[in-house]
Amino acid sequence: MGDSERALEYFETTIELNPYFAPPYLGRALIYQETRPGRDRTADLKKAIELDPYFVEAYLALSEDHLEHDQLEAAIQTLEELQSVITYEDARYYWLEARVLLARQDYPAALKAAQNANRLDETMLAAYLTLAQAYLVNDKPEAAIEKAKIYLRYEPEDPMAWLLLAQAQYSDGANRETTLQSLAKAIELNPENPTPYGYRGLMLLENGESQAAINDLLQAVRLDGSSFEFNLNLGRSLYAAERY
Repeated sequence: MGDSERALEYFETTIELNPYFAPPYLGRALIYQETRPGRDRTADLKKAIELDPYFVEAYLALSEDHLEHDQLEAAIQTLEELQSVITYEDARYYWLEARVLLARQDYPAALKAAQNANRLDETMLAAYLTLAQAYLVNDKPEAAIEKAKIYLRYEPEDPMAWLLLAQAQYSDGANRETTLQSLAKAIELNPENPTPYGYRGLMLLENGESQAAINDLLQAVRLDGSSFEFNLNLGRSLYAAERY
């Protein structure tokens, strides 16, 4: 019903009544994730697992928490612990595994895990985006485009999905205007992300539109001045415009 504060109150009351009951610890952790993103929820998730070593949802939530904090080894270790206590095949398990493997740059294994997630639950929307990412890094841009479009059909306001679609379209040699439209949508939804400016600047540079490229690449460098690629392409654009 969207009443997170009352839900939290009841979870905490349940813990007071029975501190040895695992589910309210998971419930409280999920509330913290939604309403208090800076709050540490690891202790609650570990407590839930301690009280119930077969509590699948707690393992998955803990692995996702580790992943969100870039603790890749801890994330994969938690998934392995789950598999050690129960043989478990579930879309969310493989989706989390795929995300960890993508972060570790184990791209073939990530693609296999993402395909498993999609196979087990074709209604799991987030798995389509992860599968699109896995296809793209495995040099399968056409398949990445297909999965990204399915995701965007239901989540059209996700700027990262538009960026991923544009990257796949660029890699696949799609119609230039189509790719530029995807990048424009990504920028419209999140004007503080430097990557779509960088991609669009590169495309404009390649098309001989050096001044337009400079404008985009200046914005990319303003947002991320440490990027070697953005600075290099800005230099190339300034050279092409004879702004020595």
